[in-house]
Amino acid sequence: MGSPDIAGRGTSYLLRLTVTGKTSTAELFAMCDWPEPGDCWPEGVAPVSIVVGVRYSGGMVVAEAFPFAIVVP
Repeated sequence: MGSPDIAGRGTSYLLRLTVTGKTSTAELFAMCDWPEPGDCWPEGVAPVSIVVGVRYSGGMVVAEAFPFAIVVP
């Protein structure tokens, strides 16, 4: 495992995520109540999430989840 990227002292940082689909998502059932109650994803969609965290000097950590969907034909 390599070293994590470090943003330095800037106020923003660009994160790139590459997802490679190997199998079709067409067979997936519809799914509801993720990540929040009432959120629904249709058939053929793979809901996923990435969580990004920031540690500030002094030890405070702030994290946020970013849910999104993947469809592989």
